[in-house]
Amino acid sequence: MNEFVELMTTRRSIRKFQPKMINNAELDQVLYAGLFAASGMGRQPCYFIAVRDPETRHLLSSMNARILGQPSIDPFYGAPVVVVVFADTASPTYLYDGSLAIGNMMNAAHAVGLGSCWIHRAKEEFETQTGKMLLQEWGLPETVEGIGHLILGYPAEDEHPEAAPRREDHVVFLMEKKQFPALVDVLTEDSVVFHGTATDKPGAIREAGQIVVDLKCVGDEYIDSMLKREADFSTYLGNGVSVAHGTVWGRKRIRKTGVGLVRFPEGIDFDGEKATLVFAVAGVGDDHMDLVQQISVAALNDSVVQALNEAEDYDAVKAALKNLRLYK
Repeated sequence: MNEFVELMTTRRSIRKFQPKMINNAELDQVLYAGLFAASGMGRQPCYFIAVRDPETRHLLSSMNARILGQPSIDPFYGAPVVVVVFADTASPTYLYDGSLAIGNMMNAAHAVGLGSCWIHRAKEEFETQTGKMLLQEWGLPETVEGIGHLILGYPAEDEHPEAAPRREDHVVFLMEKKQFPALVDVLTEDSVVFHGTATDKPGAIREAGQIVVDLKCVGDEYIDSMLKREADFSTYLGNGVSVAHGTVWGRKRIRKTGVGLVRFPEGIDFDGEKATLVFAVAGVGDDHMDLVQQISVAALNDSVVQALNEAEDYDAVKAALKNLRLYK
């Protein structure tokens, strides 16, 4: 692994420090890294106040603790140095720029053997009268806003936090488009039900999911995966259309690509919205999300949705979905 990438992956937020003060050379390197953080249009709207003075540090700690609602604690975890990061609100990207600067400095701190942690509530601190007085004393513009505190120090001997497992399903690769199956070709005569019998959302999802189960695309467990996804995030697209599909775990068990469609003329309540068309998607590999996208396009097309709601047979459904080829 690249040395710099490895450095970033081994950095941890430290919440227990040795009492001794860090040296100037280490602090300078951390601040220098902050100065070179990316900023919108290169505006460099950030200001850093490096607090080594125990009295000022105690004042900031007390202010922060009161805002936190726990006045008896030290929100800075005993770290000897606090770098307060501000950014000028005159820059439209000030919040992101300040955040990037803190991120740069956290990685730099780890590189030089220091521990660090981002502590919030800087915005609220410097909206108080005491905070405004400090801004004036430090010569900062009135237009700055507190982004955060970066606490710095040598990690305590027994402070070696383990990294939480990374969420691999939070990375999505959108590769160069291949030839995906068109929805109109995947939705067969056997996968359309014109009069659903379910009366509620879980029942509608189960009924649509049963189609792809019957088509041997997935096993029964996929329906539970669809319900789990719905509990985490609504699959209602709008315009009376829902596209139920499984979680990442469920999608790994798809055997072949298939789509089911159940029409509910009276509508099914999807958390206050009425769904008349409930799709169930089970796509192998990249087919899955492409079919979801095709159905999303259909939901945006009033004429397609109307035609699907009025279709009396499979040929009418197929004719309605042929319009989607215009978007491919």
